[in-house]
Amino acid sequence: MLIKNSELKILKDKLIKYTKSQITYNEKDSHCTINSIRRGVSFKEVESNLLDPKKLKFAIKEESRFPDEEKYVLYFESEETGKCVVLPVILKAKTLYVLTIIKRWRSWDREIERWKEQLQK
Repeated sequence: MLIKNSELKILKDKLIKYTKSQITYNEKDSHCTINSIRRGVSFKEVESNLLDPKKLKFAIKEESRFPDEEKYVLYFESEETGKCVVLPVILKAKTLYVLTIIKRWRSWDREIERWKEQLQK
């Protein structure tokens, strides 16, 4: 479910509370490392976006498996190109787990419009 602007502010406040050492990546079979290289999004950019979420444009909340975690798909404006960096993450009390790293080649504002159209159907 696409979260509202007021909830987006709360999410940004949650992200700011994490530290770099609390970010972990899905490295089963080097998954995040391979996607980082293949899609041209560095871990430094991922960490920068997560710890200082001013470029977070919108987020989608997903169903989590466990009650002590929150699962989101976060959409950031890319630092270099203005394109969209998508980070599915799981927020826990002391860990921010990055599931994968995705770079969309359409701009983030077009990505928002696409999601709004899908929600209206």
